[in-house]
Amino acid sequence: MTLNNFQIDPNRGFTSLQTVVSIDNSWSVDVDAPVIGKRIKKTLESPIDLEHGFLLRCHPYIFKSPNVGRESETLSEVLASYIGGDLLGLDIQRTYMATRATSSGNETGVLMESFLKRPYLGALPLPRFGNYTSLTHGGTIINRIYPLFDHKRGDQHSIRLIRRATSGAENRYSISHSAFVPYWARLLAFDMLINNGDRHQENWGVVPYNWQNPNEQKYYKNELGQFTPKPFYRFSPIYDNGGGFGSELDSKGLRKLVRNSNDDILATVTKYALKGRAHMGFEEVKAGSVSRKTLTFPELIKFFCDAYPIAKPIMKEISKVDLVKIEQALGFLKARAVDLGIKDCELRFNFILELIRFRRDELIQALGNE
Repeated sequence: MTLNNFQIDPNRGFTSLQTVVSIDNSWSVDVDAPVIGKRIKKTLESPIDLEHGFLLRCHPYIFKSPNVGRESETLSEVLASYIGGDLLGLDIQRTYMATRATSSGNETGVLMESFLKRPYLGALPLPRFGNYTSLTHGGTIINRIYPLFDHKRGDQHSIRLIRRATSGAENRYSISHSAFVPYWARLLAFDMLINNGDRHQENWGVVPYNWQNPNEQKYYKNELGQFTPKPFYRFSPIYDNGGGFGSELDSKGLRKLVRNSNDDILATVTKYALKGRAHMGFEEVKAGSVSRKTLTFPELIKFFCDAYPIAKPIMKEISKVDLVKIEQALGFLKARAVDLGIKDCELRFNFILELIRFRRDELIQALGNE
C-alpha cells in the first residue's frame, strides 16, 4: 500500500493491544497542525527513528488524555479502533495506548494517527512543512444549507439533513449516493455495536482527495454565486469514538448501576442499554420545530434500511463481528488497566463485553432474517 509515495506495511494493523507507546522528547510538538474537535489535544510529529513498526515516521499524531473521572474514554478509543479497523475493516482512525513525558510526570492517554496528511516528497514527508489537507466538520457543511442550525445542541441533526447537505451538483461538498449509503450504513451499525450515542455534527466530516482524472473537473457555485473549480470530497475516516461502551459512567456510577440491578451484570446492561439513544434523528424537523425526535439505535437502523434498502446487507456484515476476538482483546487490555487508568477493571470489562453482545443481538434483530 502506498500513501503519498510513502510505503506503509499493509499488515501493521490498526491497534496494538499489548503495547503502550512511550512519547518522549524526540516527538516534536507540531504548532502548524489544525485543531480537530473541542477537547484539548496535542498534535505531535513522530521522529524518524521509531521503536514500534506500526507507527509512521515523521507523521502527525494526536495525543489526547481523558478528563478526570472519564479515564474509560481511553479504553473506548482503543477498543473501537481495534473492533472497527482490525475486525470489521472499517475506515477508522488508528488509535494506540500511550504515555507522554511532561515536566510534571507522565500523562496517560491515546495516540491517534492523524488522517490529515502533509505533502510528501520521495520516501519521507517533509517535516514541519504545514499545508495539511483539511477536515470539514458536519456542522460546517450543514450550516451552508441551514444557517440557523444549532451547533451547541445539534437538535436538528438528522440523516435526511446530512444527505441534503452533501448532495447537489452545485454543492461544494457533494458526495454521490453510492458513497453516502455504504458509509452511513457502516457508521450507524458500528455506533450501535459500540453503544456510541455521541455521533454529533462535529464527530463526522469530509476530507478532500486527489481526483485521478483532471478532465473530469467539476464546478460548484461559491458564496458569491461564482462557479469555482470543485474539489473532490469523501467522508473522513471514523473518528472520536470515546463516547462508546458506556464510558460516561465513572467507577462510582458503574458500581451504583450494578447494585441497583442486584449485582446481575446482564440485568445491568439491559437496563442501561434500553435507555440509550442515537444522537441524530432520521427525518428533518419541520419548520418551526425546536428539535428532532430522538430515536433508539434499532429505530434509526430500521428507518435507514427502509429508506435505503441496499444498506441492510452492509449492516449485516457489522453484525457478524467476532465476539470471541473481542473477549480476547478485552483480556489484553485488562492487563493494561493501570496504563489506561481504569478502576474496577473486572466489573468494567464484564460490563463492556455484555453491552457489545446486547447491542450485536439488537442489531441482528433490527435487520431481520431477510
